[in-house]
Amino acid sequence: MAMKGAGISCPLLFFYPKLIYMKKHYTTTIIVLVLSFGAQFITAQCGTSSTVYAFDYDGRTYEVVKENKSWTDAAACAVMRGGKLAEINNAAENTAIFNALSNEAGITLSSTSTSNGGGASYVWIGGNDITTEGSWIWDGDNKDTSTPFWSGTKAGTSVNSLYNNWGETNAQNEPDNYMPSPSSPDQDGLAIALNAWPTHLPSGFGLGTAGQWNDIDASQTLYYIVEHNKTLSHETFTPDSIKVYVSKSNELFVDAQNWILESIEIFDVTGAKIITTAATSLKQNKMDISEFNKGVYLVRIITSSGDSTIRKILK
Repeated sequence: MAMKGAGISCPLLFFYPKLIYMKKHYTTTIIVLVLSFGAQFITAQCGTSSTVYAFDYDGRTYEVVKENKSWTDAAACAVMRGGKLAEINNAAENTAIFNALSNEAGITLSSTSTSNGGGASYVWIGGNDITTEGSWIWDGDNKDTSTPFWSGTKAGTSVNSLYNNWGETNAQNEPDNYMPSPSSPDQDGLAIALNAWPTHLPSGFGLGTAGQWNDIDASQTLYYIVEHNKTLSHETFTPDSIKVYVSKSNELFVDAQNWILESIEIFDVTGAKIITTAATSLKQNKMDISEFNKGVYLVRIITSSGDSTIRKILK
């Protein structure tokens, strides 16, 4: 299958302890270092107490984040929150997630809708075929490892018999990589629908129904759902409550306010880990970085509950 996105310049994305090479140029919401004509850093919100609804299922915590992000921005925010975009492995999990989205999370459908998906409302989950058209993978934390689960379009096949729930009515209709014009972007992000689509057709005559999956242009901005690999406290993690700064005496301070920290990791701009240290207190941790070369570094702070956030520092 042909590789997509040829000829598009792409940044190096630093939002996980490894360099992530994405070939499509989306702005991330955590920290982006664009190595082209100078360096640019961007930070943004990734969930607050008013925008996150958390629930537990099968020994894991899921967070519905009611903030509009592109697929790659949502994946970056999922990592910042210590998890990944949800990977749905069976019908029971799909039902649990859909029930939370439709009945409990307090979602206003019009706030997370897109014309690219037939006018319906959607929430991002962790699948994409960004790298190779038709090769759908679970990659909700944008690591350099992934799990293929579907190959092809609507006439394709499941990979290794893995669960899928593509849109169907009388026949399977998705994924279709629908592009209304030759200049339109591919539909590379995976989303779970909150209502039937297209919305102008009568029930049973469309392409899919509520709770099923659709491929959407990954640059569209939708709500998203984060999956954690264990049950967390439902006190909402707010990354902005952790402050990181460097003193004039070259000491790195991490002020966690009310969060109990587990460890602190520092990476250089190539993504190589320089140091890991166990956190020493609830309130404030201090590290001597006087021997570090001058430059830009990334600091990953991990809480005792498994949440994490990443900060840029300049020495």
